[in-house]
Amino acid sequence: MERWGVLERVRFGALQCAGLGLVAGGMEVVYLSTTLRLPLSWLRFLLLGATDLAVMSALSALAGLGVGALVHLLRPDEERDLPVLLAGQTAGCALLLTGYYLWQGAIWTWIEGQQPIGAAAMAAMPVGFAGVVYFNARFWFRRMAAERTSRASWLIAAAAAGGVLCVGSAVAYANRDTGGRFSLEGDANLVLVTVDGLRHDQIGAAAAWATPALDALARDAVVFDNAVTPSPGSRAANATVLVGLHPLRHRVLGDRDILSRAYRSLFEVLASEGWATGGFVSDRIAEAGSGLDQGFLVFDDDFFPALAGIARINLVGHVLDALPAGRAALDRRGASATTGRFEAWLGRHHELPFAAWVHLSDPHHAAVSGGDVAEAVAAVDDAVARIGAALGEAGVAERTLVVVAGTHGELLGAHGGQGNHSLYDEVVRVPLLIRAPGLRPEVPRIEAQVRLMDLANTALDWLKLDPMDESEGIVLTPYGLGQRRATIWCALVGQTASGEWLLGMRNNGLKYVRHADGTEELYNVDDDPGEVRDLVEIQTSALISARTLLASDAAAMARLIGAGAPRDPLEPSGDD
Repeated sequence: MERWGVLERVRFGALQCAGLGLVAGGMEVVYLSTTLRLPLSWLRFLLLGATDLAVMSALSALAGLGVGALVHLLRPDEERDLPVLLAGQTAGCALLLTGYYLWQGAIWTWIEGQQPIGAAAMAAMPVGFAGVVYFNARFWFRRMAAERTSRASWLIAAAAAGGVLCVGSAVAYANRDTGGRFSLEGDANLVLVTVDGLRHDQIGAAAAWATPALDALARDAVVFDNAVTPSPGSRAANATVLVGLHPLRHRVLGDRDILSRAYRSLFEVLASEGWATGGFVSDRIAEAGSGLDQGFLVFDDDFFPALAGIARINLVGHVLDALPAGRAALDRRGASATTGRFEAWLGRHHELPFAAWVHLSDPHHAAVSGGDVAEAVAAVDDAVARIGAALGEAGVAERTLVVVAGTHGELLGAHGGQGNHSLYDEVVRVPLLIRAPGLRPEVPRIEAQVRLMDLANTALDWLKLDPMDESEGIVLTPYGLGQRRATIWCALVGQTASGEWLLGMRNNGLKYVRHADGTEELYNVDDDPGEVRDLVEIQTSALISARTLLASDAAAMARLIGAGAPRDPLEPSGDD
């Protein structure tokens, strides 16, 4: 090598470090190809991979500039040791690059896993890797100094390696198994639509605005006028729909709780039976990390409006997460965008038996942010119309069970409150429509009370599969056939806006709620739908019956909310 100045050394070393970034980016692309479940074509995945290569090479070059400035400025006149200095610059970049990934894992292992030895070992690995890079880079740079290899050879090799990894991963991703290949000819399809924040009185004749698509669906469906959610929490209610269990059983009470893989979901059953399964969610409440993604071979929880999947690139995700605008873009998306992802997926899977979950959250976000609730409900109605049209265009409408269910409502000023922090009917009574092709319901509107945990087994029954043994839900089809009329009681669990836990029940027109401080409420929701006349002092026998029914649920709730929880929700506060 001819004599170089400090700036030229730093710049040359940074370019070599960019090669490390190309290799690291290629390895991350391979990782993405094995973990991503987004509905991306090979070309879109290739674009995502190329972006990853560019991001990681730029990051490595910047790291190389920083390390190089430190190394070469400390020894500006050591021309004879130039291969050693360049190797040190490259090794320093390798330390930062591998540390960026592994130190994140070490911190998580230390904090979450409580495994100090494992965390220490993971934290030390970048040092060992940097040592390996140093000795190999020193050999390479000495060959370069002796003019036995070209200066661009490493960059060319790194770019070729990154490109091969990127293209190969894109091809593998496009040809991965997305289900449906092992289903039986003639198997029916399922589309489950859940809507956070949609109240029972926001569709149909009771609504203050038009919902033409939902009304049209209701004319061909069985409509359950007294469907209830066991919890007004978005994650808890959606988990209940998917696994057919009460939140006190699946143990997801709050929006930060994670559904355990020990509970089998409706879509896990369908995937194991050969259906192509796709999940399309609108909110971080239902993202893959929530546990609600179980059973989905395609799961679209990518909310970034530009390049699909870009937030899955580790560095890009962290940057977006740190920016207020990026954070908002990663939190949620509207019904139109989510429905568009479903439509694209359906276009590639309608020839095989499929099962899809479309999760919408516009009404909830409008309610909590002070947005236009009517506009949000209209967006949901438009999504339902588009889903119906897509099924019709694909020629599968008459082979598809369509279920539309609210997961919880919103107070919207009722009882002086906002949000979903209560157990009033505005929050726990939800719309439920089930359209089963070929079913001519004897009773199109059902007055009996049913629950969200009944949906999973109902779908399995209609698809001619055995019910989930661990589910506590019943099959709702007999209601529409006039073969069943009995109401089903439901325990309710929720929180106030201040975080106080509530436990209650709804059964045969009676609503009971007990607060953590022992305060009780009792309403006849048939005669008093606004829940303004408290019957606690009048109907003592109903009060005692409610406590008896809820005894086991009270114990389960006390165990779940932990030692710091309030007193037993059913412990009497005084003489009754």
